[in-house]
Amino acid sequence: LDAPTGSFTLEAWVKYEGTGSGFETIIEFGDDNPLFGINAGTLTLSGGITAPKQFIRNVWAHIAVSYDLPTQDLRLYINGAEVAQETISLAFSGQGMGIGHLSGDSYFPGSIDEVRIWEVARSAAEISGAFTSDLVGNEPGLLAYYKFDQTVSGFDLLPDRSINSFDGTL
Repeated sequence: LDAPTGSFTLEAWVKYEGTGSGFETIIEFGDDNPLFGINAGTLTLSGGITAPKQFIRNVWAHIAVSYDLPTQDLRLYINGAEVAQETISLAFSGQGMGIGHLSGDSYFPGSIDEVRIWEVARSAAEISGAFTSDLVGNEPGLLAYYKFDQTVSGFDLLPDRSINSFDGTL
């Protein structure tokens, strides 16, 4: 799965247990192009937007970033609430995706669950209305959906629960 080239939304549940030093990957494409994670203790999409406050440690939180290419509207959410907005032109080209780690990076200090990759800009209402619900897997615009609680027995396969079959390896 490669970096989005149009509108997108990235979502995940995270429990951050880090110290707030450096970049800590939650979702990354290619060589940080883009990287959605924690930088110096704050939620960040590299090259685009940063939350105005330090990320809360040792508590599960839902995070999302949504980008609408035609309007260049970039929004950051924590637990369904918008925490930052920017109007910015973004272009990403990263090849390959990592969750919690990608070659050469440090591992995410904490836990990650319910990763959702969308090829559409989800609205604030869509994010806040669905972040606590399981998905079916065939929702319009859903590109990949990883639950992390259902691996294939005997293998390190992480099944994609969307209809697109972007299975991963643990």
